[in-house]
Amino acid sequence: MNRVRLGGLCLASVLVWGCTEHAYERKGDQRLYNGNPITVQDPKSFVPFGRKGDATAAFARDAKVGYFRGEVIEGSDGPSFRPLDGHYARDTARVYFADTHRRGQDYYLTKY
Repeated sequence: MNRVRLGGLCLASVLVWGCTEHAYERKGDQRLYNGNPITVQDPKSFVPFGRKGDATAAFARDAKVGYFRGEVIEGSDGPSFRPLDGHYARDTARVYFADTHRRGQDYYLTKY
């Protein structure tokens, strides 16, 4: 895929979201969130929301499920999944609050 950068804009001939303006990136067949590899259930239909710095940039969806910071939101409906802001998203059945936290005893080791 050929990409051309024009003053902050990234034009792509095939996939617009393949550029690094999104928190989600694509490198070959690999999908990344902030540079870390993630597992996508339906790669052909994967779509990120927002650009880096946008409140909704942590969310994405595919034809099966929604994602938050590269993690699957279990039970979500991908086709109807939409972010509402930086922490809330919805689909046809539910509204989700998405966040991470850390426990004091393993603060630097494990993200929940």
